[in-house]
Amino acid sequence: DMPDLSGLELKQSLQKPPVFIFISSYAEHAAESYNIDVIDFIVKPASLARLMKATNKAVEYIELKKKDNDKTETSLLSEEIAPPNTTDSFFIKENNEHIKINNANVIFIESMGSYSKFFTTDDKKHLALVSLKNIEEQLISPDFIRVHKQYIINLQHIISLSADGDMLLTNDNKVAIGQAYKAALMEVISKKTLLR
Repeated sequence: DMPDLSGLELKQSLQKPPVFIFISSYAEHAAESYNIDVIDFIVKPASLARLMKATNKAVEYIELKKKDNDKTETSLLSEEIAPPNTTDSFFIKENNEHIKINNANVIFIESMGSYSKFFTTDDKKHLALVSLKNIEEQLISPDFIRVHKQYIINLQHIISLSADGDMLLTNDNKVAIGQAYKAALMEVISKKTLLR
């Protein structure tokens, strides 16, 4: 609780803001923070492991921004993800190459502000300067679903869903399920594969 303005208002007031990680007791501010490109949002009490995860993500984001300093953001945004002409693959632009990725190989996609990280079955991570929102609008496969402000997952790579709101994926990563997305996810799973 700051006088005069909130952390969200402070972030929005800066013309060239640094990388922000929000740490707050108010979980309800998380959704709004991702809309203004906050790199991560931690709900108190914060464990050391959770702080390290957020810090590593911020460092990776800063390094990505440094690599792209000699390129104009506008041209990159227009070229970064090519709309798919089939339903089984798409292209991203990474390090001046257009890389084809098969839908079946994508385990999940994580938001990193204006970048997104693609985790694939070959244990590789691909980074593209394209927002998760734009990816969500362009991916046309029914296997992809938004489950959190930070994550899109491939339904084919879910191992289990826990009662406390996490899912375990085939690469042993755990991904949180946002409350706003849980009902839609459970409906898709119920219709597709739930034995009754």
